[in-house]
Amino acid sequence: MKCLNSALRANVLVLTIISACPFGAAQSVVWEGELDSHDTSFNRASEDGDKVSFIGTNVYYDTMPFYVSLDGKYTFECFQPEGWDGMIFVYNTTFDPSKPLKNWCYGNDGYEGDFSVLDGHSDEEVYGSRIEDMSLKAGVQYYAVTTSFYNYSTGEYNDGIGDGPGRVTLGVVPEPVVAVPFVLGLASLRRRRKSR
Repeated sequence: MKCLNSALRANVLVLTIISACPFGAAQSVVWEGELDSHDTSFNRASEDGDKVSFIGTNVYYDTMPFYVSLDGKYTFECFQPEGWDGMIFVYNTTFDPSKPLKNWCYGNDGYEGDFSVLDGHSDEEVYGSRIEDMSLKAGVQYYAVTTSFYNYSTGEYNDGIGDGPGRVTLGVVPEPVVAVPFVLGLASLRRRRKSR
């Protein structure tokens, strides 16, 4: 699952949770996936993004592109129900697994406590990861990366992004729409006026 299209191919379940706010206001998204031996692997970054890991040199990973509608602070959570030791990262603009420190924004190795985007909590018996207070900008392309601490770890996961002021949308930031039909219509109207 290296992008949303392959995520759908890999039977990733994507759910949208709409908060009790007016239309267009805050919204979170959650999705489920699985790391397995069919995923590609990389030498991941450390939790702080300051160096390449010497432990996680060959870890499977999944990516999910996303963007937000309003500037502000958001939360990214991951729950690993099978007890494998997962990690999460956020990259901006692009994610290149051959350069795991480039465009790195946030990371988390482990979390124990209550979840706010996902249901439940994480404790020492149930593994989880959480990045709180991520400062995200509207209209910027981000990539959520779910991976593991140790090489060749596999298992299912539940991810969620939310708790921010705006909507979270999975996928690629849309290209600006150019009003070509409108411009062509104006040009045609001008030609008609000139011909009269």
